[in-house]
Amino acid sequence: MDKKISPIYYTGVYGNMRELFLRTHKPMLYKRLAKTGALEDHLKTFQAHYSANAEEMHQRLAEDRGVNQQLLQFNYCEWIARTLEIQNEVRDYMIHLINENNT
Repeated sequence: MDKKISPIYYTGVYGNMRELFLRTHKPMLYKRLAKTGALEDHLKTFQAHYSANAEEMHQRLAEDRGVNQQLLQFNYCEWIARTLEIQNEVRDYMIHLINENNT
């Protein structure tokens, strides 16, 4: 027997995380938002909020750690390594924050 699966909205990584949470843990809310046409706006708002916070955090960490244009020009490989480190740290923190707020 095939189980009908609702469409997945591609609103960005944070919006997709929210949709998965709603579909898995809050199916009634998910269905209500989908039925009223409010789901896509809800996910876009969630995405915008968390992506803005992630960008702000990334910029602040990069500034605090000296990951700037000067480092880029002086040592490209080091700039890449430190930028990726910051991106991973921000991603992990945002996932933690989203999971904490989804309970």
